[in-house]
Amino acid sequence: MNFLHFKPRFINLFFLQFLFVSCSLFEQQTISSNPSVEASRICLSAEGRGRLLVSGHKFLFNFSSALERESSEWYMSLSFPLYGEETFLVSWDEKGLLNFDASFENKILKDKQRVDPEMLHLFLKKWAALIVEIDQLKKQKNVDKSFDSEFNWTSSRRSLIAVSNLSKNESIRLEFKNLIDSNYFGRYDIFMRSKGVEQVKLELIVRKCLEKAD
Repeated sequence: MNFLHFKPRFINLFFLQFLFVSCSLFEQQTISSNPSVEASRICLSAEGRGRLLVSGHKFLFNFSSALERESSEWYMSLSFPLYGEETFLVSWDEKGLLNFDASFENKILKDKQRVDPEMLHLFLKKWAALIVEIDQLKKQKNVDKSFDSEFNWTSSRRSLIAVSNLSKNESIRLEFKNLIDSNYFGRYDIFMRSKGVEQVKLELIVRKCLEKAD
């Protein structure tokens, strides 16, 4: 056998097989058109990393979050290189959001100039309302008239989307995407826009989901 003629053919076949296997491994799953079903793939108890952009300022952090359904509470621990360990706490009842507290809110306002305190507080309030709504949405079989939603939920083949219009020129848009083999969304993006300009953006990368999808 002439090895010189055999080797290129062998390499080509190996390369084609490698491409086929690689595409199978990294092919993203598609999602259904039912937001209530897809909400079960949003992991509220998780570990990962994030980035918060506020009026041109960037804050990187690692996070760990936990949902306590019995007490209707959600907790996130955030580790900032600049501020250290901070927390974000959300509580609610059957009527909706009761309270939320972000320990890093005042530190950002004190440390960074040009940050609108009302805008930042509204963003955090909507983030808290989102946590409550996700928990409620997971309990619904379908989004119907009985579900009092602050967000308009839609879905595409690759992402679950929620939009809340704050005013004529202000809105918050949330995108849950990167549905992976473990059956949960691997990335959450939250944008707050005013007059077409992005004022606040939150990016969360879920490295480990600590709950099972319904």
